[in-house]
Amino acid sequence: MSRTAVACFILLVGTIAAHGDVVEDCDQLRDCDLRLKACSALIESGESDAAKLAALYVKRGQAELCIGGDDSRARAMADYTKAIEIDPRSAKAYFTRGAEYTNQAKYDEAISDFNRAIDLDPNDAAAIRYRGLAFFVSGQNDSAIADLDKA
Repeated sequence: MSRTAVACFILLVGTIAAHGDVVEDCDQLRDCDLRLKACSALIESGESDAAKLAALYVKRGQAELCIGGDDSRARAMADYTKAIEIDPRSAKAYFTRGAEYTNQAKYDEAISDFNRAIDLDPNDAAAIRYRGLAFFVSGQNDSAIADLDKA
């Protein structure tokens, strides 16, 4: 085998191995398009239990927002909602959807999701802080101060 053929073979094996890593850990990729593809591949594989599948939908929603575009928020929200349908005990899914509701100035919905996230994980300082911010921008200053002090 020529040196060029050996080099090409090594490059091909390395590319395949790297692709396997990409599919295994869709939330660690910096390239938003690759992250979206990796998360979608894992979702479509049908090999995940409910908790992992819900987490994959959250990660894919985050990849959608990373990519941006006209429909990215709608696709992300659909993924967050799907995650909650699959695993209603996923504090992360409620938190991420609440954060996106906050970005859309839908503060009542955001507060509701942050409430659920905090019910599921009472020590989640980020959820408490974000709920405090949602309270603040919606004019509920006493609740905002209480949450921000607690966080």
